[in-house]
Amino acid sequence: MKLLKRHIAYALSLSLIIISNYALTKENIVQGIHKTENKSTTSKPSVYSAYYNMYVLNASETAVVKIKRDQYECMYGAGPEDEFTLSHYEEKHFNLEDDDNIFHNCNASAKWVTWNIEYDAPNGEKKYCNVKLLTDYIDMEDGWRTYFYPTPGTNCQVPVNFVCDDSESNCRDGYVSHDSSVNALVITK
Repeated sequence: MKLLKRHIAYALSLSLIIISNYALTKENIVQGIHKTENKSTTSKPSVYSAYYNMYVLNASETAVVKIKRDQYECMYGAGPEDEFTLSHYEEKHFNLEDDDNIFHNCNASAKWVTWNIEYDAPNGEKKYCNVKLLTDYIDMEDGWRTYFYPTPGTNCQVPVNFVCDDSESNCRDGYVSHDSSVNALVITK
């Protein structure tokens, strides 16, 4: 009889945890977040995720750039799935939403997205670069840091700058992550 009571207590506790998680992810606790993609205010759960505003600019006078999302982990929204092409002086905006849900094995885990860039110069020369946006949990004191850079172990041939919250050093050195941060990828030549 004691064993049955113990199993019932465990089952009820697990049920309460699952119901609480479901209630939180169904936006029962919300806060307003401004998203630049649609120029509107949307709501999001107060926990389990953060938003990033992405801006991609082809500032090249002549090259055409193709960008395709490659891989991602612990993301609710990892940006456009399909390849997109940017002619010179063309830009694209989109949003990312990371996932910090314990039930998705993402709580305090690294969240990242990688993209492949193909740079087509007018002379027919092609150059390539793989880039990564990474948000990682450092520790209780430092919290979350976001980085944006060429994927380690790859050779980036594309002339590109990374700007995170108005600073190139933020991308390289990491910056304190926050909702609605702006991360830019700028093709320069």
